[in-house]
Amino acid sequence: MKTNEKIFLKRLGSAIRMEREKLNISQEALGLEIGISKNQVGRIERAEHATSITILYKLAIFFQIEIKSFFD
Repeated sequence: MKTNEKIFLKRLGSAIRMEREKLNISQEALGLEIGISKNQVGRIERAEHATSITILYKLAIFFQIEIKSFFD
């Protein structure tokens, strides 16, 4: 993976973690809400997995934010 891609994934993962922590919910609870495993949530937050736009959409809906917020 290229450096720029890794930086992007780290920022995205941090944004997702920040939103999850605002709600004070676990990775497991978040995964259950959007239909993925807690392990996948962790991999996304740690920038180990490039997630799909569908998962980002589900996250935005759950967090009640606009999807573009992940990219600011």
